[in-house]
Amino acid sequence: MRTRDRLAELQHLASGAAGGVYCDTVQPSEPDAAAKHDAHIQDIFREVERMRGWIHDLDNNSQLIRRLHSDPTFHTNKNLQDQLDAAVTASNATGLKVSGALRQFEGRLSTRNDAAARIARLQYAACRRLYADALQRHHTALDAVRAQQLLLLQHQIQLKSVRRARGVLQPSCRCRRRSARRCWSPTTSRCSWTTCAPRPRRRSAHCATWRRATRSSRASRPRWSTCATSSRSSRTSSRNSKTRWTA
Repeated sequence: MRTRDRLAELQHLASGAAGGVYCDTVQPSEPDAAAKHDAHIQDIFREVERMRGWIHDLDNNSQLIRRLHSDPTFHTNKNLQDQLDAAVTASNATGLKVSGALRQFEGRLSTRNDAAARIARLQYAACRRLYADALQRHHTALDAVRAQQLLLLQHQIQLKSVRRARGVLQPSCRCRRRSARRCWSPTTSRCSWTTCAPRPRRRSAHCATWRRATRSSRASRPRWSTCATSSRSSRTSSRNSKTRWTA
């Protein structure tokens, strides 16, 4: 059988005092006011649960960013990069929602000493702390991604500078001769000299065309000279024969 502790009530009745500590601390309330008070507390808990759900989504996005970035094929896989961009965009939207909800929740706080006010202040402090920790983890993941991207960019710049230096020291033409020859360009009909070779196959083809044209021109010169000398000799012989007959 359950019993109720009525020691304070009996002591108050025994003292016979109209006032006292018991009357000052215990204030009976109406049933409607108690129901409204309970409903207000339930609203506070529902709002806090919604904010904690958003904070949990932010943590999940941070873990997804770290997992995608740790993949060895991240820098060459376009699909993984798109997933990371989508996770960052979703995290930004979630962070804005949490910030707005916390700001509104803070505006409804009161300095009253009832149960609802104390619960609201306690839940606000807890949610704000959870949100700060989630933001710190998210910023750490993003800083790791930025640092890796910056390192890759610096390596690419170094490689490009090395290639440019090699292009200045060596001609872009792939001629095997020691003497530096210029590449003939069919588009400009003149020789061109470049420091870098973005299309080495076309350059080598231009060199081969230039060599073939030069070789053919050199090969055709002796034939023309022999033909000219033979024609001259035939003309002189015919003239001599005519002079002999006339004589």
